[in-house]
Amino acid sequence: MRSKSGGWVTEPAAKKVYLPHAAKHALTQMRAGCTVQPRVLCFALKEIPPMATLHVRSVPEDLYERIQRLAQSRSRSLSAEVITLLYQALEEEENRKRQGKLLADIRRRRFALPAGAPDSVELLREDRHR
Repeated sequence: MRSKSGGWVTEPAAKKVYLPHAAKHALTQMRAGCTVQPRVLCFALKEIPPMATLHVRSVPEDLYERIQRLAQSRSRSLSAEVITLLYQALEEEENRKRQGKLLADIRRRRFALPAGAPDSVELLREDRHR
């Protein structure tokens, strides 16, 4: 059954589910007896989340030009390059935080004695008395 927007709709348990064109094509191939690779079907049925819009004001001209040159050198649009740079910056920040926590844990464990460990001063005294 076709929806108003031209996609296909199935009705499992009286709930309408919209299938994009790629999913409709994959299901048609399956019904015709063709083998459809699972990754193709997963991609076809994958929900695409809505995209947010981000407006940035007062970008310095030199920064804008640098990003534009970088985008051209990587054969990307300006928007795609900015999104890539934002992802990279967030990944680096998350890595920095993770590394900071790990270093703090290492420092804490380094100077704390394990439970039940003998005191080094007592061990030295015992060794001297032998």
